[in-house]
Amino acid sequence: MTSSPKSGVRPQSGCASAHFPLLPHYIVLLRNMDKQTISFRLDSDKLQELDTLAKAMERDRTFVLNEAIRSYLDIQRWHLEHIRAGIHAADAGDLVDHTEVKKSAKTWRRH
Repeated sequence: MTSSPKSGVRPQSGCASAHFPLLPHYIVLLRNMDKQTISFRLDSDKLQELDTLAKAMERDRTFVLNEAIRSYLDIQRWHLEHIRAGIHAADAGDLVDHTEVKKSAKTWRRH
């Protein structure tokens, strides 16, 4: 077994990288691309919007769905982290007095 001159990676016999000299980060990327097929019901109007968006982006439906799910999961993760942080702060006694909250809320109202 010899090192690839470009990457310095020693490919294992019988693996794809033995035949195609790939950089190490590409090898990891390929191993992490495990995908599953799922199905779910979607309203016709939403499916039409999805296809319209995919066409406008010059992407396929799968790409748009993956981006939408990634975005949704990022938002939900952020939300849960902030809820947990708030609960942790409350448990530690780091609270704002109700009078202060009311005083601050008055500045938010439209006059």
